[in-house]
Amino acid sequence: MTLFIPNTNPRSEFSHFEISPKRQDPESNAQNIREVWTDEENPEFWGVYGRERLKDAPDSECGGPATWIADFETEGLALEFVRQINGSIKDYEIE
Repeated sequence: MTLFIPNTNPRSEFSHFEISPKRQDPESNAQNIREVWTDEENPEFWGVYGRERLKDAPDSECGGPATWIADFETEGLALEFVRQINGSIKDYEIE
């Protein structure tokens, strides 16, 4: 499941962090661009993205356009990464 975690830094350009289960497109012919799509059922990796802070909708539940930050092998590793840069994320921790 895709998670949207509020950013605790009010000065950041990101209002939220997104953690999404992703799969690479095996049919892609793109050069230097990895084409991926969200795959809730069978992800290959977990992408972490920063969601742009929207000036017109500061209370948005997920923020604006996404900027890729990093990929991780598991959801737990992605959550740990966001926890380290964002502080506590207790509501989202995986058991």
